[in-house]
Amino acid sequence: MSQVAVRQPQTAKGGRYRYTTVDIVVIAVIGVVFGILNSPMGVIYQAFQAAFGPIGSNIWGVFDISQVLAMYIVRKPGAAFINMMINGLVQMLSGNPAGAITLGWGFTQGVGTEVAFAVFRYRRFDWVVCFL
Repeated sequence: MSQVAVRQPQTAKGGRYRYTTVDIVVIAVIGVVFGILNSPMGVIYQAFQAAFGPIGSNIWGVFDISQVLAMYIVRKPGAAFINMMINGLVQMLSGNPAGAITLGWGFTQGVGTEVAFAVFRYRRFDWVVCFL
């Protein structure tokens, strides 16, 4: 019988939090796809908020999916922030009624998601942390 040597993946310089090309592509694709999807949602959101006031804006969570999904898949610090900046830029360029404000929303949502995962030191990726 011959033995097969099993190699463990080598970590590059910089440790386990170094981004690979696949990580960057996944973050960018999620940001672009949700940025395009969120642009028409901006129109629906404005109508929803006008009809139901503050309650309508609080129950509308479709804009918070992108950064949590990117962080859940990539699981590295900065993934949510980068994703939301790409998302905000795509929303701005694809005609979201809010315009350049989407970059500010992307910044705050990305930082907020990073803080939620940083509290748990980027080690917990269960539904409790994702809902924070």
